[in-house]
Amino acid sequence: MVVATIRASQIKQNTKQLKIGIEQMDRLIGALESGNTYLFYGDEEFIDELVHRLMVIGAKQGKVAYMNNTDYHTAKTLLDFDRIAYYAKREGVEPMQVMHRVIFAAAYNELRQPIVAEALEKRIDDDFVMLIVHNITRFLADSKDRRSAIEAIDISLSKLWHIAMQKMLIMIITCDALEARHGKLPLPSGSSLMRQIARVSVFFRRIQKGGYAAALVKHYEKRVPEFVTLAGGESMMGRMTPSFRQVYQSVLERLRKNYLPLLRNENKREAFEKLVRDAWDKEHAAMANSQLPLVLDAMNLTANLQNSAEIKQLAEEVKMLRNEVEELKKRIGNKEVV
Repeated sequence: MVVATIRASQIKQNTKQLKIGIEQMDRLIGALESGNTYLFYGDEEFIDELVHRLMVIGAKQGKVAYMNNTDYHTAKTLLDFDRIAYYAKREGVEPMQVMHRVIFAAAYNELRQPIVAEALEKRIDDDFVMLIVHNITRFLADSKDRRSAIEAIDISLSKLWHIAMQKMLIMIITCDALEARHGKLPLPSGSSLMRQIARVSVFFRRIQKGGYAAALVKHYEKRVPEFVTLAGGESMMGRMTPSFRQVYQSVLERLRKNYLPLLRNENKREAFEKLVRDAWDKEHAAMANSQLPLVLDAMNLTANLQNSAEIKQLAEEVKMLRNEVEELKKRIGNKEVV
């Protein structure tokens, strides 16, 4: 079991309380407090939306460390800048300020989790207020060695929990839920360590009419279990996860409206449309599966690859032309000698 020692003076000085901003949840669990660990598990769509909200709330107060666990083969965990911008606007924060204050790290398989956790741990300093570990159990379902996969989760959580307690951060862990048995509430997937370090645990599930229910499974001050019904998607959370194509089209519209008209060089405006036609639209499937946190990152990567491919083609054509020129020089030289 991991033990972190915190001085009483440090607790008093660094304690922060942040409300989620969903009335039913704030009543259920109270304000998020620095030095506490919160485990949210269950319905993936709801939790993904909640993570975007929490990221903005944390970035409004200071820096946020974010660890994304995303599986290329089965399910991806993507961040949507539109949703971040939506919540930033609601909180009165500039979206780019949020992006500058969030430090991202991504693990693509269970072997990378401890490495990524250690790298993120080294980035956390006294300016951070929140640590979000998103979908930590993502790789369990398809792991060929479940014991090793759980061990990787425990190692990762131990590293991050230790630094979170040392720096008095609000730590958020999200994961899948196991199947309910004998009428009891489902447990979170993973090992017992995750349940032990969490001072507050909440299970979310979808109910009829598009709403959600939340069950308080563990709380350091309140009696459990306690249940609340949450409002439907649009009225409570804003917008649920759009498809990659929807976000991609939205990014293109913004660039055409706000970026393209300000380019002074006509050739550059034509080059933009050429990228849309020859690179982005044709490589939509690859971009959708790139696992990059933002659609614009995937577009930049694809544009760079398109440029590299064209540069290579031009280089080969130049080489061919040089060879032809050298051949012509030799022929001309031979005729002059004769």
